[in-house]
This record gives sequence, C-alpha cells and structure tokens, in this order.
Amino acid sequence: CFLFKNFQIVPRLFSLLEDLSLLAPGCCTNSIKLSLLLSTTCLQEPLFMKLVCTDNHCLEVMSRTLNCNSMLLISANSGSKRAITKCDCSLGLLCNLVSMISQISTDVEVRNQLDHVDTVDMMIRVLSCIPSFSQANFTTVHAVSTVQDVVVSTLKCLVNMCQLNRKRQEKSIELGVIQALRKLSDEGYDQEGMIKNLFIVLLRDLAFCKNSYKILLESNIISFYFPLLQDRD
Repeated sequence: CFLFKNFQIVPRLFSLLEDLSLLAPGCCTNSIKLSLLLSTTCLQEPLFMKLVCTDNHCLEVMSRTLNCNSMLLISANSGSKRAITKCDCSLGLLCNLVSMISQISTDVEVRNQLDHVDTVDMMIRVLSCIPSFSQANFTTVHAVSTVQDVVVSTLKCLVNMCQLNRKRQEKSIELGVIQALRKLSDEGYDQEGMIKNLFIVLLRDLAFCKNSYKILLESNIISFYFPLLQDRD
C-alpha cells in the first residue's frame, strides 16, 4: 500500500495499459491481462480502488482506452474476417475496463469524479457501438458471452450513476440511452434475464425526469417498458 501511494505505481500501471492498447488496438494480449489485473485488484483491495478513483490520470486513461476499443465493436457488423477477429480480441480489454468503472461507480462520493471524464456519455457510447444480436458476426460463443458481460457492467454503471441524480438522468436520455437499450433488447444477449432486469431499473429511474418527458414520449418508452414487465419472471 505504501509503495502504491508513494511511488505513483497506480498511475504508471494505467499509463502502461494505455501504451499497450495503442501498440496493437484490439489484438494485444498483454493489455487484456493487465486490465484484468487492475480490475481484479480494484474489486479486492479497497485502498487500490480509492487510489484509482482519486487519480484523474487513471480515470482519463480508462476513458480514452475504452472509447478506442468500443469503436472496434462496430466492425462486428462487417463481413471482414480480419475486422471481426480484431473486434473479438478487443472484447476482453473492453470487458475488464467497463467492469472496473462499474465497480468504482458504486461509491456515491466518486460519481462526481467520474463526471469529469464523461462516464455517462462513455457508457452510452459503448452500448451504442454494440451491434444487435441478429446483426453481429462474433466468431465464438465466448465472444457473445463477453459481450453480455460488457452490457451488464455498462448498465450497472449507468444505474449507479443515474440513481437519484436528475442531471445525469436527463443527460442519459438526451444522449440516446433509450435507443441504445431498444437495440440490445434482443433475447440473444440475455439468456439469464439479467439485462432485462437492469433495463427495468434504469428506465424506472429515467421516468422521473420531468424535463425529458417529451424525449421519453418521442422514444415511445411506454411500448418498450411494459413488455419488459410482462416477460419478467
């Protein structure tokens, strides 16, 4: 703990992560391993998580790396085998990063810090980049499972960020979160019903945004929300 705090090891690890991911975007095994180490340590070591949360450099690195790799998901819609392979490779890094940010967002005091790196915008961008299940060309069952993990972690982060915060709720609606949710409502990504349950929790919170009622109605949220309730176990 002393070494982490006094020798700036945590920011250096995140700088290394960014460097590795930029060397070969979507295809760097080492960046996936390092991101998994960082995510696991955040989960198991409260002090490490606190150091990450209070360091703007760490948060900015996560934001930049996440944005870079989420764009590769769009290639899953293409017919290019090379593009699809890159997309599959990027999923591991993306999953670890989103999981780490989701863990950090559970701390109410840290959420304002996450606003500085536009976390709500970032999470909606990730959801928007994920192709619908019927259009995706992922090459393995593992890739599909990883996408499901990405969606679950992203939704958990949005639920945390939007909880009892009108400003973030309104921002989510303005940035098109309803459209992103509609696209991912296909059963293919949600074998266990977890994604649908998170949809319901998030939509319930967003329904309190009086200033965004017009956008919600234009998004036809009612026809989207009630079928989710009917199908819920």
